[in-house]
Amino acid sequence: MSGKPKSREYMQKDMYKDRHSAGVKVKTKKGGKGKYSWGKPGIDDLNYELDDFHDEFVEDYDREDFFLEVTEVMDPVKTILGEFFQGADFDDCNDAITEAIEVEGRPRFVKKAIHAAMDQRAYERELTSRLFCIVAGNSITRDQLAHGFELTLDELPDTLLDVPKGVEIVAKFIARAELDEVLAPKFLTQTEASNPKAKECLELAKGMLTAPHFGPRLTHIWGPGDLCSVKRMIQECRYLVGEYLNTKDREEAIASIRRLGAESFHPRFVREAIRIALERDDDSYKRVFELISIFVKADIIAQYSVGRGFQLVLARQKDMKLDFPKIDERLPVYISFAREQKLLPPEKATANQ
Repeated sequence: MSGKPKSREYMQKDMYKDRHSAGVKVKTKKGGKGKYSWGKPGIDDLNYELDDFHDEFVEDYDREDFFLEVTEVMDPVKTILGEFFQGADFDDCNDAITEAIEVEGRPRFVKKAIHAAMDQRAYERELTSRLFCIVAGNSITRDQLAHGFELTLDELPDTLLDVPKGVEIVAKFIARAELDEVLAPKFLTQTEASNPKAKECLELAKGMLTAPHFGPRLTHIWGPGDLCSVKRMIQECRYLVGEYLNTKDREEAIASIRRLGAESFHPRFVREAIRIALERDDDSYKRVFELISIFVKADIIAQYSVGRGFQLVLARQKDMKLDFPKIDERLPVYISFAREQKLLPPEKATANQ
């Protein structure tokens, strides 16, 4: 992707900073020992109570005589998955896993990805299944992927408290992963179920893989909202924007985007809206961003999705120049106007700016 920028500043400037740890520092008002070393910091460092501090750390001070400063914890797994669901950039996600996730933490990433997709719709679940195909043998080994699925099975009883259909969903992920050769065939025969729900899940996955015409069924296992419908959704987005530019029917536009029912697709909606502005006359962009502003004010599209949509365009700006020769001079105008409309935060410049 020749047009992909090397830096991703908008909404991500701080996301990849200090991914692996959160620091906990103890400051004192008096002199004395100052800062203390507690070993390699991590998320578990924040699981403490004030009374748990050992007396040797505070032996010279009263409880009121010192204070704690705790830096914010940023879970890299949550950050990477959030960006992936918003932008559907497989290569970027694969690179982020390599850069930000420790090798021993990659099975946990697989488990977290499945859990995150379980809370989403067919579109995000299909994204996750395809992501496993991309990362297999690249940023995550097949053994690590298998271990991640095993962790998911081990936690099924707890998962069902929040996701009652968890057994069926995990079984679909397993069956699809085996069909895609992400998991080896021996996974279903050699994996030992650690609980009754895990055993039920494995049996269900086996049934899916032996059903008549299982190949086509598993390819579309997540239903009509999966990625097979992306082309249709893009057409719907373009029709929606075109109709608004012709009729300025605000209520119909709101109803139409709600019918799409895929929040993770919103950055791509913004991208398509920008493409339409580039295709039309010089003043069309104002009406296009007027429509996006309506969706933002109605709490349908998040400001982050607007920024991410601009990123998708900026990442392929050089390639798009073949279709839109004036993109270099018009895109900065769009960004400036979007900031004036408070669709982009003025203090956080988008990439390439």
